[in-house]
Amino acid sequence: MNDGAATSVTDIADRCILYRAATGRYAPAINRLLLEARKHRRPLDPYTSTGYRGSQGSFQQYEYMLHHGSVQNPQMSVGYTNNQAMVDRILEILTPVCNIVNAIFTWIFPRLYAQYVHVNEQIQKRHPCLRPLFYPFCSFCINMEGIQYKLHEDCKNFATGMCYVIPFGDLDYKKEGQLIIKELNMEFEVAPGVPIFFPSALFHHYNSQLIGLGIRGSFVAWTSGSLMQWVDLEGRALDQLTKAEVKDYKCCVKDRIQEGLNLLI
Repeated sequence: MNDGAATSVTDIADRCILYRAATGRYAPAINRLLLEARKHRRPLDPYTSTGYRGSQGSFQQYEYMLHHGSVQNPQMSVGYTNNQAMVDRILEILTPVCNIVNAIFTWIFPRLYAQYVHVNEQIQKRHPCLRPLFYPFCSFCINMEGIQYKLHEDCKNFATGMCYVIPFGDLDYKKEGQLIIKELNMEFEVAPGVPIFFPSALFHHYNSQLIGLGIRGSFVAWTSGSLMQWVDLEGRALDQLTKAEVKDYKCCVKDRIQEGLNLLI
């Protein structure tokens, strides 16, 4: 999918399972804003080697999250709480990017967008001090320093939801850095500043090697599956359920997956 026009991929049920925005007039402005936001990340801030013990690749990844991990209630990540002023400044810079992405999200995935809004409302109803960091997505990260992803899937993301990726930097996107999705047997040229939406928990994906002297970073936003589950369980973690409730919950897994997939219609 390599002509720069907006591109969508649908499955046999006519559900949109991938959408790449057009390489249009907004892309250069988004790229500039992401490069500007990148400057506000302090050089000595800690970063992870892309999580999953580096299995995604070797580059710097700075994560800021509203998540639900091993504790009973959702919480803001340490990466955010230790760097709140910096992250808030980054989010201020990226407000126009958020507005553009939300316009695309509500247009292409209106039912899914409504589900994300509902999840945020339920979280904030029970915990008003918590906030989604790139509304309606709860978490985001900035990946830096010549990124090349290895083949992987993002198993912690909401399985039937979307994450989106926006590459930024200076590279020849027609020759390098293409997004490749294994299950679709397709590759996508994604210019700096262009958002692409896909269910990263379902599809194994990676990007092609950088062959020139250009630089590539990426901005990624998502909501975790564990947050969706917490809301689905009415503000409880799975280990807070009775044995009977756990049994009933597990029996309905297929129905919930189908309901989630139907949000893509």
